[in-house]
Amino acid sequence: GMNHAAIIEALGGYEAVGREVGVHGRRVHHWKKSGIPVRHWMAVAALAGRKGVAGVTFEGIAATHPSPSKEGELAKLAYAAGRA
Repeated sequence: GMNHAAIIEALGGYEAVGREVGVHGRRVHHWKKSGIPVRHWMAVAALAGRKGVAGVTFEGIAATHPSPSKEGELAKLAYAAGRA
């Protein structure tokens, strides 16, 4: 899967993604290294759907997060609970 920097590029770059998800472009630029915060995963996946960018899904964003931290694990649990 694509890493988070590649996802941001595929969606038109950090300025475009920032506009779409309502975050300053400079912050999105930082996400290229730090990873897209969990709270924005749904918006980013929805943006990919609108733009027709295949392969950018909630699961894909979770799987490629650069720090598979407690935050990532919590997000997966929350997502699994939401699907149950």
